[in-house]
Amino acid sequence: MWVKRSAIGLASDALLFFGGNGSILFAIKTTDAIVGVLDGTGTILTSTSNISDITTWHHIAWTKSGAANSSTSMGSMCLAS
Repeated sequence: MWVKRSAIGLASDALLFFGGNGSILFAIKTTDAIVGVLDGTGTILTSTSNISDITTWHHIAWTKSGAANSSTSMGSMCLAS
């Protein structure tokens, strides 16, 4: 997924993507980190880099191994500008 921020210094988390019940959602936290949250489980992925600018497009990708939606089957998330 490609994202470009329109503002920084958010007062609350901003939803980027939600695939429906039982799926993963992505959000930008007030700390500028990207998190992956599994519906009904909680945060399962947190980016190691932050998106703290409004001028650059960023690519967010995640990997998954296996059919189950669990924190152990979710591999990793990376950011690239």
